[in-house]
Amino acid sequence: MNGSLEWLLNQEQGLLAKGPESIMNTYMKVLEEYNLNPTVLK
Repeated sequence: MNGSLEWLLNQEQGLLAKGPESIMNTYMKVLEEYNLNPTVLK
């Protein structure tokens, strides 16, 4: 990943990642630990 993750997460413009549901759920848990409010779409 190039650039600042903080900048990317602050953009509020949609898709951060795409992949198997199990991996997306793991991403969601990590983002929630940092007080972010992610959504996983099936």
